[in-house]
Amino acid sequence: MVTPPLLVVSEPEDFRFRSCNWATNTRLLCSVIGMQNVGAYTYAMTRLIAVDADGRNRRVLIQQSASAQGQFQDRVLNWNPGPPDTVLVEADEGQDASGNWLAPPSIVVGEVGTHGLPAVFELNIVTGRMFLREHARAPIRHWITDSAGRVRLGWGFDHAEVSYYARLANGNDWLRLAKFEVFSREQHFEPIAVSADDPNKAYAIASSEGRDALWLIDLTDKNPPALVFAHPRVDVTRPLLDREGHLLGVYYETSMPDIYYTDDRARSVIASVNKVLADKFNFIVSTSVDKSVYVIGSSSDLEPTSFSVFDTTTLRLKMVSDHQQWLDPTALARVRPMNYPARDGTSIPGYLTLPSGRASKRLPLIVMPHGGPIARDGWDYFFLLQFLASRGYAVLQMNFRGSGGYGDDWFFAAHQDWGGLTYDDVVDGTRWAIQQGIADPERICIVGWSFGGYIALVGGQRNSDLF
Repeated sequence: MVTPPLLVVSEPEDFRFRSCNWATNTRLLCSVIGMQNVGAYTYAMTRLIAVDADGRNRRVLIQQSASAQGQFQDRVLNWNPGPPDTVLVEADEGQDASGNWLAPPSIVVGEVGTHGLPAVFELNIVTGRMFLREHARAPIRHWITDSAGRVRLGWGFDHAEVSYYARLANGNDWLRLAKFEVFSREQHFEPIAVSADDPNKAYAIASSEGRDALWLIDLTDKNPPALVFAHPRVDVTRPLLDREGHLLGVYYETSMPDIYYTDDRARSVIASVNKVLADKFNFIVSTSVDKSVYVIGSSSDLEPTSFSVFDTTTLRLKMVSDHQQWLDPTALARVRPMNYPARDGTSIPGYLTLPSGRASKRLPLIVMPHGGPIARDGWDYFFLLQFLASRGYAVLQMNFRGSGGYGDDWFFAAHQDWGGLTYDDVVDGTRWAIQQGIADPERICIVGWSFGGYIALVGGQRNSDLF
């Protein structure tokens, strides 16, 4: 195999790569993240690095300091806003290299910039020059553009109040679409993308029978919201859009990840791919302009995401990227969806990973509650699961009440519950594994990070006989 050329290297011991994407046919944009000292504080910040496909013309973009241009400098809003060699990015307004203000003093917070209230800039990926497209506007903390590159949607918060804003296709004024309290159960629509079929309509997430669903809302407020897709058991997560912003499908996850395809052509493509890669979750990453070629992502519990190209004219599928070819799938452990009963009879969904090739009896067990808690574990490849299973450990993960993805009732059952029902669900899963004969009661530990780390500490304090 030919060793690919090294195109760009992150700063030694300071920054590491997060992702790389094609901005044009010949130029890549790579995101890196690292810890930086700004005054008395140390925190993570991101940068963008541009590089040609042959490794030449490397440039760190948005090179002002974190305090002048924001903590996160890699938030690309639109990859093709019109002018050649440009993208649209979010960045705090502040001072340019000459010390000139890039924002009206009325919206400048602090000494050097808007600090978390980003503006939208047109960024030239060759020269690094920036042109201000949209001033920062309190309380907006994230912007959304339409397919033509015009800034059309925004959302932000002030203390516990969240607001969503929109601008009509031919208008200049910003309209507030919704205002609500954080974690409110009151029905509200959260716009997430402008429709490519009607510039005055937007896709939004809102509840349908107690679960997040995808809706199409009229920004002119002339027509009522139209339900696009709702799943009867779980929340939808996000839409799948093509490069022009047309809706192809909607993501959701039961015990396994899935997509409901609204586009007939996309559905047909995935059906063909599924016949070849039947044991994987296959999804559309991008397409050629004429929709004749599709880039397909494929993942499973035994391997990270790999990428293929599907040609609709020849019906051929060609692998183009396999991140970890050295992994032997036969030596890895399956991540098995399962449910167990809580003490009140509620069925708790989760995942059990057992060592490959060993009897599943009286194994040392690692209980691994997820972070968040507004998050969920899923069926996918996780290096730590595989490492632990390869050393003979069973690993139990649970989507306890308070987790996201299972509807309002599941979430609010343990909202702001810091050790009651949520913790009981974790303990009940552990005792279930013992009762099933899977876990050796003398060899169980609990581990986690973020909220999962907090639950692990609670377990060590409350149930040191169990963990």
